[in-house]
Amino acid sequence: MMRIGLYSEDRELQLLLSYALGKEFQVLLEPNEEDIDNPNPGGNSDVLILDLTPVHDSLADRIDYARDMVGSHPATIVMAEDGLQSSATELVQLGAYGICRKPVSIRDLKNMLRRAHEDSLVKDDEEAPALKASGCDRMLGSSPQMQQVYHLVQCVTNLNASV
Repeated sequence: MMRIGLYSEDRELQLLLSYALGKEFQVLLEPNEEDIDNPNPGGNSDVLILDLTPVHDSLADRIDYARDMVGSHPATIVMAEDGLQSSATELVQLGAYGICRKPVSIRDLKNMLRRAHEDSLVKDDEEAPALKASGCDRMLGSSPQMQQVYHLVQCVTNLNASV
């Protein structure tokens, strides 16, 4: 089960997302920015959702903190209202996976979470390739297109189907 770290001071949003995502995802709620790096004593989250909307913090503090988090988490989704789109876009340019608009579409958020997680797995594979384990040890190439081929091979390795 994919672990989602949700950093938001908005208790209603926390309840909504933990209920809506709870069947497919394990949602780790964390309103305190100091503790988001380790929301679960057993390990870190696979994807992080950062809500830019300030409740108690100032907007400037929230955005500064989000900049730090984007650099340290490989798969980060920024959740922002329309008035904060420029800040959210800046965070994407700094390395966040994408922007989820508020009010949130649960279906779109689920799809984005899956894609962000897959993207972070591909990046992990590129950094430490396990080509022998996926049966790609005789294939040559490191271009982005070949990385996609390696990823596809790895995804279908355990399937009993013609590809």
